[in-house]
Amino acid sequence: MSTTLPPNYEDMLNAMSANYSDLVTALAGKMATGSLTSEDEADLLAQIQQMSEQLGAGSGAAASDGFTDAQTALINSILNSTPSPGTSTTDPTGTGDSTADLYNEMLKNAIKAQNDQSSNSSSLSTGAIVGIVVGAIVVLGLVIGVFVWKRRSRANDKAIVAEIPTPTEGGSTNYSTLKTTGTNVTQGSAASNESDSWADPAIIAVRIPLEKITFGELISRGGYGEVFRGTYQDRGVAIKRLLPERRKDLAQIEAFFTEVKLMSTLEHERVVRFVGVAWDSLSDLCVLTELMEGGDLRTVLNRFETVERRSHGFDFVKVRIAVHVAHALTYLHSLQPVVLHRDLKSRNILLDSQLNAKVTDFGVARERIDSTMTAGVGSSLWMAPEVMLGERYNEKADVFSYGVVLSELDTHVTPYTHATEPGTGRKLPETAILQMVSLGRLRVEFSSSAYPELVELALACVAVNPADRPTAAEVLHRVHQISRSI
Repeated sequence: MSTTLPPNYEDMLNAMSANYSDLVTALAGKMATGSLTSEDEADLLAQIQQMSEQLGAGSGAAASDGFTDAQTALINSILNSTPSPGTSTTDPTGTGDSTADLYNEMLKNAIKAQNDQSSNSSSLSTGAIVGIVVGAIVVLGLVIGVFVWKRRSRANDKAIVAEIPTPTEGGSTNYSTLKTTGTNVTQGSAASNESDSWADPAIIAVRIPLEKITFGELISRGGYGEVFRGTYQDRGVAIKRLLPERRKDLAQIEAFFTEVKLMSTLEHERVVRFVGVAWDSLSDLCVLTELMEGGDLRTVLNRFETVERRSHGFDFVKVRIAVHVAHALTYLHSLQPVVLHRDLKSRNILLDSQLNAKVTDFGVARERIDSTMTAGVGSSLWMAPEVMLGERYNEKADVFSYGVVLSELDTHVTPYTHATEPGTGRKLPETAILQMVSLGRLRVEFSSSAYPELVELALACVAVNPADRPTAAEVLHRVHQISRSI
């Protein structure tokens, strides 16, 4: 028997899109102030569940109303992954993937499903709205679940005391010999591989005594680590270490050491200088770099926009920053093997007191051994389409991110801020933005006062086809030429 979607199903989806924005705002406010109560948790999760059930009421009839099998399968798979109230969602798939990994995978699947069914019409279909709204609702549910789980688990966790043995010459570290009390250290992939990170000669060569480091105030805090101001040998340094909850995972520690090894090999005036690594235990593992007094580019651009009211467009300082970043990319891509940054964005560009720029944060950088890299990494709004979709990519992915940074330098705002829903003026959900970017229907925006030559270069950098983008060396040459005319 043929069934049809409820008459008001599309209206309901549009209403849910608005409700989703309200839920996100409410959740963010309560999380920021630490005022999220158990009652709030239950209420928020109940609303998510209600949205899921409402969508599910019509999803079974989707195929008879113009939805393709692929779209219907996508909707049902996402609905089935929606967490119920009280469910722990640190690993919703049960495969060891993090919530962030699942989120990225959902974005890729949503984009692919919609791209496969794209038409010449510029408007989003009902199927697109379903995919976007369902995906957004699931992501919100995952965020709430993770937050609740972390808050509850922190109340039960004891302080971890895990001593890292000081490696002997030529020795190796066995993870099973680590002494721990309280919460167990997660022995992930790093443990299974019996890593020799602590005994690696490259690590030993750059290790410095922890007692010679003085910690100062917290500068910044991100999803994986926190950065402090400090001193070492009477000079200012930035001290980065993993967040407390990530110090319990040996796989995270292994990745941290991998970043240290890569940073210790980089030497260029436009790359933040590596100083050393120090530890006595898992709880105080840290890496030292030079201190950039000017802060990160995103913070500076926010100040340009809201405090200094600086004009949009490119002045001498902005073009110089563009030149400096191009120098850094050209250096990384000229190494053998090539090093891809993979997370170039304004937050990862640091400035000194004179606003000279250097590139930092090589936590997801990788040497390109071949052209088969497919792991989706980085920050989604700066990602190249091929990275979003999990396709093969190379150094041209960094060039795409560079083009996005050029738009930030011009407009002072984060990418795609101008992208809104027709009629309502609401900001598009991230899934919709990524889909449109991957199709070439949405590009970063530039002001009318921007130099045409720089806009032309930036648009070449963000070409959908990687083959149409210039190399980093070509970008450097062109931006150098442009800088001479300013």
